[in-house]
Amino acid sequence: MSRPHYSEARYPNPYDEASFPAPSSPAKPVQTVIWKHIRLVQPPQQDCIPRTRNPKVVASKHVHFDLPPYRPSTTRTTRITTEEMDMQRLRREEKEMLRPLPRQHMTPSQGHQDHIPRTLYPSMRPIPKPNRPTIYIITFAADLIRSESSTTALLASQVPQRHPPIPHLYTIDARNMRPPPPAMCDRYSGISPVLQEVVMQDSGARMAVRKAVKELLRFGDREKSKERRRRGTGNMEVSMSVCCHAGTHRSVAIAERIAQSVKKEVGRLGCEEGVRVVCRHVHRIKGRADPF
Repeated sequence: MSRPHYSEARYPNPYDEASFPAPSSPAKPVQTVIWKHIRLVQPPQQDCIPRTRNPKVVASKHVHFDLPPYRPSTTRTTRITTEEMDMQRLRREEKEMLRPLPRQHMTPSQGHQDHIPRTLYPSMRPIPKPNRPTIYIITFAADLIRSESSTTALLASQVPQRHPPIPHLYTIDARNMRPPPPAMCDRYSGISPVLQEVVMQDSGARMAVRKAVKELLRFGDREKSKERRRRGTGNMEVSMSVCCHAGTHRSVAIAERIAQSVKKEVGRLGCEEGVRVVCRHVHRIKGRADPF
């Protein structure tokens, strides 16, 4: 027995595809030409030289102003000059304020309280004349002061300014004397008594010290005799100098021994006014074991 056939009603769907009649012509693809602008790729140009244009055309496109000729302003020039002078004055005042004051160093020995080694400073400021004989002993490095004019200028800058100038006896050249061992030179300078003993082992150094003491005492006696004859004040200041290669060991040691020997000899002679010795070591370098 067969099942009954039910058929549902079909309603039209607007989304269904429409049926088109079959084409009458045979199926053949159609080629369509589409024009599209294509930009050519150009390689970047590194050194591109711009095109030169006619200078007349370029000049005609610029606006020119007829300005008056340049004349420097007198007021502005005066103001700039005044400002420069003020700046120079301020710099000079700062240098004066930053200039180190002279430092006085006392030797360890109590018997030589007037023996004052001094460090280097540009020039000695005017100081009043001393009331007793004063000796200035200056040491320097001969390798740094090569000309005679430089030596004269250096010695003149290390003593007070007087009119007439303080006389300078002579310079002891210690470059030919035997130097201390290098290990001792690294540890001490000439102000150390240990290094002084080593330097004084050279016969030339001992002879130089004896001669210097003799010449200084002779100068003092000569000035005293002039003072008695003139019944006035004689020259109470004198200077001498010692040099070596570095101005740190031999020259400093000899100068210190001269100062000590002069003080000792003046005390032995019993001079009432005594003597003052000032050592100025211009180029001395402090050793690791030096007190100052």
